[in-house]
Amino acid sequence: MPQDLAPKFTPGPAFSPAPSPAMTPADTTASASGRPAAAGVAMAPPPTTARTRPAPATGATPMTPSSARHPALRAIDGAIGLAERIPHDLIALVARLSIAGVFFQSGQTKLDGFKVSDSALYLFENEFRLPLISPFIAAHLATIAEHVFPALLVVGFASRFSAAALLVMTLVIQVFVYPGAWPTHGTWAVCLLLILARGPGHASLDHWLAGVFGRGLRGR
Repeated sequence: MPQDLAPKFTPGPAFSPAPSPAMTPADTTASASGRPAAAGVAMAPPPTTARTRPAPATGATPMTPSSARHPALRAIDGAIGLAERIPHDLIALVARLSIAGVFFQSGQTKLDGFKVSDSALYLFENEFRLPLISPFIAAHLATIAEHVFPALLVVGFASRFSAAALLVMTLVIQVFVYPGAWPTHGTWAVCLLLILARGPGHASLDHWLAGVFGRGLRGR
């Protein structure tokens, strides 16, 4: 073919494919559901918040409430803890023996041998003057009670009943005999109320009988 008749190729602008738009979440949703996405609408992804944890301190000892307290407060707490460990059996035994000694010694002062002394009768007739009962009977009942109930408290038999009886005597003495001696009578009442409320403890016949016959006697 002659060179003049050959077709001439004129180069045009470079061909480049049009860039495809970025896929948005709406496009993804539309393509997944088969629905066309709205033109020009792009949904931004939800913001994400980065959660960071503080780095643990190397060599640091965690502070507990007990270690953060003052040494004096820890010492006080230790002393209170030791006091709370004092067993009730020991407290009840001391209370029983102490209050029994007080009433037993009072009963001894009313005796002359094996009978009520004349001085005790004189006190009941002229100084004590209890209502609703004769001085002679009151002197004998008080003398008997101040020997029997303390003895029962010492061995721990019928302890609650004995404590209640001596508590009634204490109230009578407070109201009718020596109203001004309430500090002393209050001390007696504390010991008797402890036995009445909490029992005589393990070192008692009541506790042994409760173990044999059941908890009916409540000899704790």
